[in-house]
Amino acid sequence: MSEITLGQIESILLWLTGFGGGIAIIVKAVKKAIEAGFKPVNDKIDRVDKNATMNYLVEVMDKVDNGHKLEGVARKRFFDEYEHYTEDLDGNTYVKEEYDRLKKEGKL
Repeated sequence: MSEITLGQIESILLWLTGFGGGIAIIVKAVKKAIEAGFKPVNDKIDRVDKNATMNYLVEVMDKVDNGHKLEGVARKRFFDEYEHYTEDLDGNTYVKEEYDRLKKEGKL
């Protein structure tokens, strides 16, 4: 039986390290290509999310402006959506202006 030398172990480890590095580069390139391919879909999803959130906020603020009282879980949901709109979706339009007006008037 032949014995494995330290030199052989070192060679095997170096080969495995190189092989692993090559695999990592390939995986990274494939991931980047997949992300690039999905970018148009993700952009459309983001637009739909922003529009749906704006529609919800405008509808609720219109009701509040017309005397509807926002209470309980509906109030929490409204503020969650407003936070999502301003922080996650970078929303800063007439929706924010209306929110600020209603807040200042004590309606929100």
